[in-house]
Amino acid sequence: FIANAKDTPTIKLLIHNDADTKMKLLLTGLPIDATAEEVREGMEKLGTVSNVEIVSQNGPDHWAIIEMPLTDEEAFNITRRVTDLWHLGRFVNLRVLNH
Repeated sequence: FIANAKDTPTIKLLIHNDADTKMKLLLTGLPIDATAEEVREGMEKLGTVSNVEIVSQNGPDHWAIIEMPLTDEEAFNITRRVTDLWHLGRFVNLRVLNH
């Protein structure tokens, strides 16, 4: 709840994320044999990658959790570029994880 307009800039500063903060992104739809290095190489085309962790699923695909130093706006723009892409016979999607 914002009491008045005077409080708004303070609230915006508290929820602002700068590029020094690492954003965690979830990449789904990866083939079962996908490696962290392959994911890193692909994501580095979009920016600096700090870390990649492959998460095994009990199904035909894997997920990856990717850490990148991004602002909120940069993360939003990247997820819009990597959503519902058809790659190697499956849809690949990228989402920002809640921190």
